[in-house]
Amino acid sequence: MNSESCVFLWEKQVDALCIIAMSSKPPLMTVDELRRRIESLEPSAQTHLSYYAKWACALLGCLRERGLVKEEDIARQLGITKASETGARETPFAKNDTVRVKSFDFACTWRKPHLRTPGYIFGQRGVVEEFIGCYANPELVAFADPKLASPKCRLYRVRFLMRDIWTPKGADFGGEDSITAEVYEPWLELDDGSATHGDDGAPAPKRSKVHHHHEHHDHGDHKHVSPAETEENAVNREGAPKAGQHLAEATIRLAVDVANLATKETLRAAIERTESAGQSTLGARIVAKAWCSPEFKARLLEDAPSAIKEAFGAETSNDTAPTKLIVVANSPNVRHLVVCTLCSCYPRTVLGHSPSWYRSRHYRAQAARDPRAILRMFGSEPDASTRVEVHDATADCRFLVLPERPSNTEEMSEDELSKLVTRDSMIGVALCCL
Repeated sequence: MNSESCVFLWEKQVDALCIIAMSSKPPLMTVDELRRRIESLEPSAQTHLSYYAKWACALLGCLRERGLVKEEDIARQLGITKASETGARETPFAKNDTVRVKSFDFACTWRKPHLRTPGYIFGQRGVVEEFIGCYANPELVAFADPKLASPKCRLYRVRFLMRDIWTPKGADFGGEDSITAEVYEPWLELDDGSATHGDDGAPAPKRSKVHHHHEHHDHGDHKHVSPAETEENAVNREGAPKAGQHLAEATIRLAVDVANLATKETLRAAIERTESAGQSTLGARIVAKAWCSPEFKARLLEDAPSAIKEAFGAETSNDTAPTKLIVVANSPNVRHLVVCTLCSCYPRTVLGHSPSWYRSRHYRAQAARDPRAILRMFGSEPDASTRVEVHDATADCRFLVLPERPSNTEEMSEDELSKLVTRDSMIGVALCCL
């Protein structure tokens, strides 16, 4: 749970672009719009896309809606050619051709698609009954510029055997019972019967060739590897690309090269500012000062933004939206824990970037349902007599936990004390100690 995953450059770029969009005057996108667009993604995309890939989908939807990028720009960046858009074949399918309906990966879509092919025939084999004609593909028309003519697409009526679609789910079908569906050509491919398919009718995935490197390899005679091997090893350590990475990288190119949301230099500078904020010691300095000054602590618990502004000259509202910081203090009888169950709201200006585990579904669900289990995972579970209070940052408040001061630190200076304060202790999952 408390291990940090690698944050890639594209994730930092998406984060920075969203901040730029939300802090522009007037805002190009709001925090609430970001949330709403993420919530409107397909359920499969919600489950499988990585955190910042979802952000990228939301940003791309915003750029498209504002007219800053066009459908053809998106198609070009995603590698969708005109032929694949129209599904044009040199020759149309003929009556009695055996075809297979392509499967669809909802987890790889940047927005909820408008599909006119029912899911129960994804990956299924059928026979062409007749060619209906050429029509504008509704799956493209639904998102196209109404002023532009949509390319025509061939439409077929395809017959499927019921037993192929629904068996072995126990339905009682006659041997030749069938169902026909109208399917546009982009969804169809000739089936010669040579492909190997799983139970769902979709092609069985190919096994990737992976060479497993183990830490216990004993290289007695040290050997210098070539630059190519070094690069390969680095890629292996990074692991497979995160889900939706290609969508995010396309969005970055569109935002910079087409929408002019930022230049490469302003994007780099925005990332640098964010990373510098992540290295800030402001949160630790706030805690240390509260440990040393009862007056400041009382003021902090009463009105954190004003107290921090007066003592440190720092603003506590997030840069993406006006937020209010609330500080809650641990005591021998009470432990506080911070979470955002709806997304991942976090006091960025005080603590910098949120850790990956804080954004995970597991933490967000478990912290609200079983906070003691979370604290146990981090090795800081309180005894039964200590009350645990969870603070769910579901709107415009951001929370900072004021941990208890460790014992035997009476002679330490404020600067020395600040070095004992950790990010995790200010989220509430850990304690401060010598």
